[in-house]
Amino acid sequence: MRPSFEKACDRFHIQLGSEFTFGETMVRSLYSDNEFVGYGDARGDLAINDYISLIDLMSINRKLMNDATILGNNKEGNLQERAWLATTYMAVGRGGESKFVDTADWTWHPRYEILDTQWTELKTMEKYAMPVVPDKKHFLRDFFHSIGSFWSVEDGLYRDENDPDQAAIASYLFPDLHGFTDNGVTKKITSVIRENLPNGCPTDILNSYSAKSLRKGSITELMTHPSLNGTDVCGRSGHATGTNLDAYDDKSFIARWIRGGKALAHYSNVDANVKVPRFECLGAHVAGTVDALLKELFLVSVPVFLPGRSLHVVLRTCVASLVMYRQQVTDEMSPSNAVPTKVRDAARKARITDACFLECRLKYFCFSGRA
Repeated sequence: MRPSFEKACDRFHIQLGSEFTFGETMVRSLYSDNEFVGYGDARGDLAINDYISLIDLMSINRKLMNDATILGNNKEGNLQERAWLATTYMAVGRGGESKFVDTADWTWHPRYEILDTQWTELKTMEKYAMPVVPDKKHFLRDFFHSIGSFWSVEDGLYRDENDPDQAAIASYLFPDLHGFTDNGVTKKITSVIRENLPNGCPTDILNSYSAKSLRKGSITELMTHPSLNGTDVCGRSGHATGTNLDAYDDKSFIARWIRGGKALAHYSNVDANVKVPRFECLGAHVAGTVDALLKELFLVSVPVFLPGRSLHVVLRTCVASLVMYRQQVTDEMSPSNAVPTKVRDAARKARITDACFLECRLKYFCFSGRA
């Protein structure tokens, strides 16, 4: 019993530094999309009578994008906050775990067009594979659109070379979070969620949503997906199966995590091939144009994302996603929204005149091959 007791004590102390709370608290699941056709909170004099149905990750991300501004120099803004939620939800993570996402651990798998972002579990401090794929249905839930927006509008790949404190954390996806404890990061994510709930949300409902709601919602979505089994769910969430298989499980192998990742990206067929948006479908003649657009869109000081390096393909995928969804973002939000404005301004600086053509072709290419 002693080894088990020591392990339980170690886990308890780790939890105290994350999102551990004494006593029973009400935590509602935060689902990616309730598919509720409502009026939101912009209904003039009409009162909201169903807050619960209005609250989902889509509505929170929409509000964050609507209020985003072009900041630059990697200042903490709405799009970085949206990226916190996106990475945590897709990884079925705990609130403080997004702090440890390190791009130095990322691997692009060209055969499957899948990015493995590696995830660190706070309970055990173990790393395991975390493959991500584009969302099948909407840009607000799309991982590549999320981080691409953060990197372009808020200079999320910029690092101050004159700041010695940044050197050790330069490769991390969210360097700003390293100024906070794990519990502090959890509180920040909880604040982002609560601050972007519908106006006038009752206190008891507001307080029932927290960083834990992301993990609870994503696990519930995995468990209720008709094509997943228990191994798929545990593979994505990091939970042990409770069998001897756990001792032999290779957690660095992406296969066990892929089906759950596709389910969270709204693939009805979790065995379908993944197709990310790629400019290559347009032909070699656009290569120079794309390079010019990337140069104007991003301020990159993380070497692994530069041309010729191993993760440059991730940057190109993000740009393709931003271009592909530019018109949809404009239509659903406004022409002055920070994300399409940044893309439009970069295209003008790069002297691109056929952006609409690129966008239409990319849409056709990306969605024709998905299930």
